[in-house]
Amino acid sequence: MKINRTLESLRILLVECNEWVRDSLSFAFERTGCDIIAVDSVGKAVKAIRKEQFDIIVCDFNLPEYSGLDFFKLKDTFEKTCMKILISTEVTKNMINESKAGGVHEVIEKPFEFKKILQAIKAGIKL
Repeated sequence: MKINRTLESLRILLVECNEWVRDSLSFAFERTGCDIIAVDSVGKAVKAIRKEQFDIIVCDFNLPEYSGLDFFKLKDTFEKTCMKILISTEVTKNMINESKAGGVHEVIEKPFEFKKILQAIKAGIKL
């Protein structure tokens, strides 16, 4: 999947229930010039998606209501061109395979440096 955009023009939805991680990633994305909306639940994420269009969704696997993978499997919720990145502390080969089969473009294991997410994004878009 390739999106012809600049990093500064990307609209990103971050779904992360851990406030510290959510705030840290939001700050890092804002510093790159990305337009970011950060929410702490699947319910809020679905509401945001119904109101706005996003180029990239970064979602934690361990969320209170659903897993991030279950969230990404919701049919008719996402634009076909939307890049999906799953982040988790518990990455296994099975999770990676199931994620890829479910339309996830990248699975990133926590803890990670922010540049790892940027590399995944740059690999999925044409800058």
